[in-house]
Amino acid sequence: MEPTDVLADEPRSEMEHTLVRIWQEILGLDERIGIYDDFFDLGGHSLLAIEAAIRISGRFAVRVSVKTVFEAPTVAAMGVVIAHKRRAGTAEEAVPWLPAGADDLMADGGRLP
Repeated sequence: MEPTDVLADEPRSEMEHTLVRIWQEILGLDERIGIYDDFFDLGGHSLLAIEAAIRISGRFAVRVSVKTVFEAPTVAAMGVVIAHKRRAGTAEEAVPWLPAGADDLMADGGRLP
């Protein structure tokens, strides 16, 4: 599936802009990604979903699992999940479920090997 070209698909908040950049970096895409484009339709797979969960958790200080990436595979849906977690008070200063040295596992500018 190709990224959409609809203006209504533009990021509406700083959070969505950040999520679009994360999607683009992980998927290696330079072209525009809309907020309703599906991570997996754009070339994502389970290993990249792990990377997405780690990067989103770190960037937004909320616990995002790989299952969440599968359940909320668009920028719009993930933004709703993050906002809900923040409102519910489940945002964390640190994400303790990441294994010690997880940053060392990230090679090539934050991409999993």
